[in-house]
Amino acid sequence: MRRPTNMFVNLRLRSSAGRPSMMMIQNLSLVWLVMMTVWSSSVQAFCPSQCQCNDHALEADCAGSRLDVVPILLNPALRSLRLAHNRIVTIRQSLDFYTDLELLDLSHNALTALGQRQLGSQKVLRALNLSYNAIGHLDSHGFQGLGQLQVLDLRHNELTSIEDGSFSELQQLVELDLSENRIERLSDQCFASLGRLRSLNLRANRLQQLAPSPSWTPLGAALLSLDLSHNLLAQLDGGDGGLSALIELRQLNLSNNTLHHIHYAAFDGLGRLSELDLSANRLEYVPNDALSPLGASLRLLDLSANYMSQVGAGAFAELGQLETLRMSDVLTLQSIHRDALAFLNATLQTLVLSNNKQWRVLEPQMLSQLNGLRYVDLSGSGLETVEQIDNWPPHLEHFDLSGNPLQCNCSMHWLWQHQHQMENNNNNNSVTFSAPMKDIVCQGPDSLVGRHFFQLEESHLMCWSLAQIIIIALVSALVVVVLTAVALLCCWRHRRLHQKHAPSSSSSSSTSGSSTATSHHHHHHHIPAGTVLHPHHVKSHLTNNILHQQPHLHHHHHHHHVGHPNHLEHLEQHLHHHNLYQTPDSPPLKSKTLSFPKTVDYFLNDDDYVYHPGGHIKPIPVTAV
Repeated sequence: MRRPTNMFVNLRLRSSAGRPSMMMIQNLSLVWLVMMTVWSSSVQAFCPSQCQCNDHALEADCAGSRLDVVPILLNPALRSLRLAHNRIVTIRQSLDFYTDLELLDLSHNALTALGQRQLGSQKVLRALNLSYNAIGHLDSHGFQGLGQLQVLDLRHNELTSIEDGSFSELQQLVELDLSENRIERLSDQCFASLGRLRSLNLRANRLQQLAPSPSWTPLGAALLSLDLSHNLLAQLDGGDGGLSALIELRQLNLSNNTLHHIHYAAFDGLGRLSELDLSANRLEYVPNDALSPLGASLRLLDLSANYMSQVGAGAFAELGQLETLRMSDVLTLQSIHRDALAFLNATLQTLVLSNNKQWRVLEPQMLSQLNGLRYVDLSGSGLETVEQIDNWPPHLEHFDLSGNPLQCNCSMHWLWQHQHQMENNNNNNSVTFSAPMKDIVCQGPDSLVGRHFFQLEESHLMCWSLAQIIIIALVSALVVVVLTAVALLCCWRHRRLHQKHAPSSSSSSSTSGSSTATSHHHHHHHIPAGTVLHPHHVKSHLTNNILHQQPHLHHHHHHHHVGHPNHLEHLEQHLHHHNLYQTPDSPPLKSKTLSFPKTVDYFLNDDDYVYHPGGHIKPIPVTAV
């Protein structure tokens, strides 16, 4: 204690005599504080009230303590120091007291630059977090001394470029995060010393084109993950302008750029790539040619939020190992060919086609071919119906149709029946519908709008099948044919009967102005040929016939005109046995003999007349038998 006191007295004497500079005073004060810290550390470290210190774990957490500077009275043997969410502007010389640090968190402060050798004392530092500061430039010696650093987080700063030599001291670096900066350019040798880097994040910068292939060459032996999402990349070139040097790359994220063209050789050399994210770009087609070099390794492909209008047959034919395919939010997608996924039948396990509003028809064959499917998400699309899937994927565990404008009609009966059968059978291998799936709300027909699909009665979903409709149509046609045939047969028989009862009768209009409105109603009284009639019977028969026909003169469809002066001549013209009657104006008929096809004689009186079955009146002498 005596030595520090003498130093302090000497400082005061010199101050009064020579008035040394303020810089000298600050340096001497710093030396004094260091000596006091070293002396007191052997007794007990000082922990500010805003911090939480653990001397056993050698950790200090001063996050959110409103500090303006790094505290220097903490335990100098600390291994972890957290100073996030403070107001620290500089770290110049303040970290020289903590040479055993392995983790240093300075995120969410106000640092603007890293000076030379400001971290030079942290020889064993493994992880450094400088995110959410305002660092605009990296000095070529800013990380000097950090030969053991493995994780460096510089996200959300104000970096505009990465110059050669910026990371030259970081040979052991494994993870580098440069996301959410303003980087527009990568120099040719900016990654020259990062031969062990496994993960590089350049997300949300302003890159318009990739650095030439030689820039990536130092990373080729170790880099596994590269994130270039949310940049301004409009196309991917092949050859030296691509990423072909990254031969060990497993994950590549190119989402949320403006890609509209991918060179067919852009992914050459990436023979071990297993995950590729091309979502939220401007691709109007599935880049089959560019994807073909990835056929043996690619397991996950995301093409969501692009501009494809259709996906043709064999679109993924080269990707025989694909396990997960995502094509959600493709607002222009209208159709997917039933054979688009045909070559993925054995490997594809997860299929996400959600929120495709213009996609209205799901080809059932597309799913029935995929025997390895376990997870299917078709939610929020424009599907109005889902045709029956005959070969249900045997391992399917999740099937989501929620949020579609489904018409709850007979085309959906199979799905209702399938689910209820599985529930009733308690089949552990049955598909498990997610909660949104069970809440499907019918959008039609009008009588079922707003009803939950799986709560409907089965009768609501019943309708005639095509086979039933065909059978009913055939039976109906057969009935019509039979009825028509019966009707025609009845008409034909009726006509035959009419012709049989009224042979060779013809009704013609009278000549030369003799017309009247009366008509005869004919009643046929046939006398069989060859029958021998008594004269009295003949007379009685004909007389009754004449008397019977007189009340019906105005009701028959044949018009016979009465009152003609030569009525007998008129009757002879008609030649019909129903017209044989006498009128006051007609001369009396003489006794005649009735002629038949066979010669038959009858007894006739003088008042009788001859009757022939054919309607002919002939004078035949009466011969007594």
